[in-house]
Amino acid sequence: VQLSLGGKLAKLKPGQRIDPASGVPPEWEVITIDPVNGYEVKPGEFILGHTQELLGIPNDILAMVDGRST
Repeated sequence: VQLSLGGKLAKLKPGQRIDPASGVPPEWEVITIDPVNGYEVKPGEFILGHTQELLGIPNDILAMVDGRST
């Protein structure tokens, strides 16, 4: 299945950590992808994205998304 990256990304704000045990959600910076220049992910940078498409996957199936650059 070919998916398209959505128009926004989420990046942890500086000094934030993901710690599920704390019960405190981290703060995120929302980045809008420039349609002309895109967004360059730097080495070691943790970015969350979403797809333009909506997927429905049953609870008993595992899905993995592998990135592809264009």
